[in-house]
Amino acid sequence: MRISAVILAGGKGERLFPLTNTRPKPLCPVGGVYPLERAIELAREAGAGEIIVTAGYMASSIEAYTRGMENVTTLREEKPLSTAGAVRNARPSGDIIIVLCGDTLCGFSLLPAVKAQMNGDCDATIVTTRSKAPTEYGIVTVTDGRVTGFLEKPSWNGVTGDEVNTGIYILRRRVLELIPPETPYDFGGELFPKMVADGKPIAVFRADGYWCDMGSPKTYFLANMLATGGENAADGSAVIHEKARVRHSVIMSDVYIGRNSEIEGSIICENVKIGRGCHIGAGCIVGGSTVIEDGCTLEKGVTVTNGVIIGKDTHVMKNIYSNEFKTRLFDSDLGVGGVYGSSFDIADAVYLGQALCSQSDGRAKIGVMSGSGSFSRILAGVTVGGIRFGGGDALSLGDGFYAECAWAARNFGLDFSVFVDVDDTFGICISVFDKNGMPIPRETQRRLERVFFRRSQPKIPKPDDEDIKTKNADGEYRKALAKAAGDLGGVRISVSGDGLPAELAGSVINEAGGETVSDGDVFSLSPDGRRVTAVSKNGTRVSYWHLWCYVTGEAVKNGDKNVAMPLFSPITAAEYLGSLGGRISYFSDSETDDRSMAGEQWLSCDGCHLLIRAVRLMKEQSLDLDAVMGMLPRFYIRELSVPVDEDEKAERARYLHDTCDDSKRCSTFVFGSGRVSVMPSNGAFFKLFAEAVSSEAAEEIALEVKKKI
Repeated sequence: MRISAVILAGGKGERLFPLTNTRPKPLCPVGGVYPLERAIELAREAGAGEIIVTAGYMASSIEAYTRGMENVTTLREEKPLSTAGAVRNARPSGDIIIVLCGDTLCGFSLLPAVKAQMNGDCDATIVTTRSKAPTEYGIVTVTDGRVTGFLEKPSWNGVTGDEVNTGIYILRRRVLELIPPETPYDFGGELFPKMVADGKPIAVFRADGYWCDMGSPKTYFLANMLATGGENAADGSAVIHEKARVRHSVIMSDVYIGRNSEIEGSIICENVKIGRGCHIGAGCIVGGSTVIEDGCTLEKGVTVTNGVIIGKDTHVMKNIYSNEFKTRLFDSDLGVGGVYGSSFDIADAVYLGQALCSQSDGRAKIGVMSGSGSFSRILAGVTVGGIRFGGGDALSLGDGFYAECAWAARNFGLDFSVFVDVDDTFGICISVFDKNGMPIPRETQRRLERVFFRRSQPKIPKPDDEDIKTKNADGEYRKALAKAAGDLGGVRISVSGDGLPAELAGSVINEAGGETVSDGDVFSLSPDGRRVTAVSKNGTRVSYWHLWCYVTGEAVKNGDKNVAMPLFSPITAAEYLGSLGGRISYFSDSETDDRSMAGEQWLSCDGCHLLIRAVRLMKEQSLDLDAVMGMLPRFYIRELSVPVDEDEKAERARYLHDTCDDSKRCSTFVFGSGRVSVMPSNGAFFKLFAEAVSSEAAEEIALEVKKKI
């Protein structure tokens, strides 16, 4: 059989900026060797007699590099066709076609995978490998050596294993007929899922050995350190003064480093000139043709774009954001987390505002709300400025809380709303909601991150642009609560909790004719307004999920049959609503119709409205909390966050998925007294959700599953 190879080398490599400002990613050297060179070698070793390199971004550089190579042709793409579309457009002549990326590094031969494809009965083989960071790649689910499903760059709560798609495929020629001609079409997102759905089996070849997709500065740096054993990866043309101290760094071509300068753990691109007595801290990236004059200091994690001149004795604390190779912006379950100054600062707020504007087809309408405290207001104000610089319409929503900000997005017709909160220790939490009032899905997060890290030049608002508008979100939210409350005359309850939500809910109840007292049923609101729990006068504890079941169950009885629930929710609650005739669906952090439906049923993230609705129903039905609990199934909830080493998280997720009793929604372990669901979360921990027939049982089975993690 004739073997052809198509090497995909057309991408922009935006996350590797500023390295890719001046060269395409396949020509960023790793240990002195271009990834494209290694890809061509891999194809030849696997028997490819025809090698086609598809080029797009900076195609002339790719063409210049491959010119004169035996059996290698470079095809310039006139328009981006994605992965599968580019392979069809290349028109390889072989019976067997090897597909690989020009920027992928691996330490294994492709010949065994090619032989397995030739001897097998499938039309396609995906080469996979194990990864400790599966959220950066596409996860492949496999049964008996055949592909059963795909999950493209999931968030941690969607991870069920650590087997990832390397982007290396071995295809029979007839697969090309399944790809639409001259149309953008993707292997992992479109072609392979369609083949599986149509019953066309796809084989898996799990490769053992080193593999790396150098999609970020961090992975690029680590690949170089692996290639050199931790020593400097320095081009032979670089000039480093004998009195300079350079350790664990990547030094590209034609770099000059002057006397007494110190560089630690950094990437210095081509043609950079560094004067005498400079200090470049760990994690810095200096773009090509930059000049750093004598006596300058770049603090840890600073990135300097290409062509910058930094004057003598300048102390650069931040230029273009890097934070020691950080590549994820949305790094907590609630959005953007971290500490002000080390992971997010004023400049980042500007770039976040700009990035949000890029996600709208027209002129974006974006509201910004601040938490309590002057620093929250300052950072929120800067975010508003970023929206204006990005060409959007900014709406200042004033002070508020998480649930109120989500409500504002839905009720003010916004493209996004942003809640900015900075606590007393400068810990930040920035949450972004879509037009449905739901936290933005992971696909939107990824798109925002690509723009955010690109750091485009701000637009200057035109003189005739409208000024920043303000909206009394707190007042409008109060009106909505009052409308939901109706007449609460005769209601006597207690409302507790720290912060604005409890204060606001108590005020609305009093204004609606109710009375907040100290000896009634006690409702407690969380400081962010997302959750409400209660304790009856007789001491019966009522969870958030019981209150939600009560209110949602009454809606189902009245004809609102469709119920959207988050993946991480009590199965008992779903069974109860189903018994009432509810049609249950589940939503995750991905863009789905069920998630849009959840935005319409927003009580799942608004404890204030849930409290008001519950109290009104109780009045109309002449019930107290004990009577409400008598209507509902008894279940007890125990939630835990279990710390885990980041490097072991993917392996732990795979182990839990493989050993659990039910993996339809997430990894679920079933006991005689209840069940426990486990899900990896953003950050170095797992979320654990136990439900059982008693609080003691919930605690017991939660601790039992914790041991497995």
